[in-house]
Formats: sequence, structure tokens, C-alpha cells
Amino acid sequence: MPAWTGPTSRLPLRGRLGAPAVLLVGVTVSLAAFFLTRDTHRRQVEVQFKAVALERAENVIHGFETGFETTRLLRAFFEASDKVTRKDFDAFVNPVLSRQPYIQALQWLPEVTPRNRPALEAEVRRFHPGFRFFRKDGAGQDVDLATFPDMPGYYDPGVVYAPTEAYYFYKVYLHCVQAFNYLASRPDVDPTRIVVVGGSQGGRTAVITAALEPRVAAIVPAIPHYGNLAYVRWANAANLAKPPVDDGMGSDLPPVLPDSDESRCVPYYDIMNFAPDVHCPVFMNAGLLDGVSPPTGVFPVFTRLGSTEKTLVPLPGMAHDWSAEFDRRAWRWLDKRLHVAVVK
Repeated sequence: MPAWTGPTSRLPLRGRLGAPAVLLVGVTVSLAAFFLTRDTHRRQVEVQFKAVALERAENVIHGFETGFETTRLLRAFFEASDKVTRKDFDAFVNPVLSRQPYIQALQWLPEVTPRNRPALEAEVRRFHPGFRFFRKDGAGQDVDLATFPDMPGYYDPGVVYAPTEAYYFYKVYLHCVQAFNYLASRPDVDPTRIVVVGGSQGGRTAVITAALEPRVAAIVPAIPHYGNLAYVRWANAANLAKPPVDDGMGSDLPPVLPDSDESRCVPYYDIMNFAPDVHCPVFMNAGLLDGVSPPTGVFPVFTRLGSTEKTLVPLPGMAHDWSAEFDRRAWRWLDKRLHVAVVK
């Protein structure tokens, strides 16, 4: 007789699913905790990275700004001196280098003249045989200094003032007009939208080009040089005069210039006398501490401009330089005058 084993015992469905459910919930919670922890850690790392990157970027920017400021000071030092020797250079830059860890070195190089050229070439040839100094001629070709006739610069001793057409800047002014004519002749250039932008001597030639070429659309002469020169020279001499020499400050007007080749030539090239012939829009500036293109030379040029649309931006605290802010304002001004679409 077969044995009776009794009824089969089976777990209910809830009991059979409980363990896998607990396991699934545990895995889900673990994964959620993992991803949450990972995201939190990632955000912390990002915050730390951004803080470190910002600090490094600020240090780099500070280093560049310090370097630029140092080079501007060095340029002003050279511009204020008739001659800078190696000893003068070292005395100026050594304290600067000791305070500026971002600048590794500043090097003094002598000016190459016909007198010292052979000795300087001989010194360099000790390490680099065949070395020579060269310059470029009017066609842009390299020529040897030994065979190329030297052209006196506009500040060199012995510069020619008579006849007036022999002065250095006679050809410079004419070359400005020819440069405009060349650009206007090109098929890829719109001759109605040519502007002239420059600083110092570039500001000077910007005024000259617009005065001689009425097709110039606009100019931005920054700290333009060579304006109101007779007065500027007299004022400089008066400021340097010491008793018992009469400094001339008791006079209402500067004394009449002595009759000389220079005094007759200089007004002919003074940009203040070209200013009335400028009729295009003008956006210019003046450094209020500028000793090279002083405000007493720039403001009279601005006053005499024949333009009906003209703006002068004074730059307090600036010497012979201008700010990046002025550059941005000038570009926006040009965009508006030339109807350039600004991409944002």
C-alpha cells in the first residue's frame, strides 16, 4: 500500500519574490548612492579646478600686465633720454628685474651706426662667421650697409631744411598719398571705405593723408606728433630755462622764431596747418602727460580740423601711449562709420 506523504507545502508568491526584491532595492539604492557620490565628488573637483585655474589665469594676466607696464616705462626712459648707455640701462632695469619675477631678462643692444658697425660685426663673427648687418632699400631688397648710402633720419644731426622740398618728410607725405592711391586701385578694396589709423608718427601721417586725399573715409590719429611745433618747442625751452636766464613766462605770446632754414621749413610740415583741409570724420586722443606729443600740440590740431564730425578723447595719466579701452572705442566708432555688421 503506497505511503501518503501529505499535502505539498509551497511558499506564497510574496515570500518567493521578497528576497529578489530586497536585492534589487539594495542594488538600486547602492547605485543611486554611487552616482550621487560620484556627481558630488565631480562637482567638488570642478569647483576646485576652476578656483585653481582662475588663480593661475589671474597670475598669468598679472604677469603680462606687469611686463607690458615695464616695457612702457623702458620705452619712456629711452624717449626721455638723448642717449642711453649700457651703464644707464643697467641702472634702470636692475631694480625692475629684482621686483618682477615674471621678467627673466632685459637686454641692452647698441644702436648700429656706420662708425660702430665694423666692430660689432667683428664681435659677432667670433661665434657666427659671415654675420653682417643689412637693411632694406625702397624696393624691400636686402642691401649691405657698407655699400648702401645712408639716409638721414628726421631727428639726425645735419638734417636738411632748405629747400623745403628737401626735408625728410616731403617724400613721406607724398608716399602716404601714393599708398592710398595703390589701395584704391585694387579690385579687392572698396575705395569709399579706406580709413587711416596710426599712433604718434602714424597719427601724424593719418592727418596728412586725410588732408591731401579727400577720399579718405575716416581717420583715427592717436597721440599725433608734430603739431603746433613752434609753440611746443618754445614751451619746452621755457620749462627747461633756469634763472638768471629769462624763461619767457612773463610774455603773453611766445617770441617770434628766429629767421632760419629750420624755422621756415617746420611750419610747412606742421600738421596743425594741414588740419583745416581734413573734412572726414575724426576720432583722436591725447595723453595728458605726453611729453613727446604734448596736449599743447594735439589740441590745436583738433581745434583746427575742418571736419564737422570730430571727437577728442583726453587720456588722464597717460604719457606717449594710449589705452586698450580707447582701441575698443575706436573700433566701435569705425564699425558705425563704415556700417560694419557687428557679430555678437
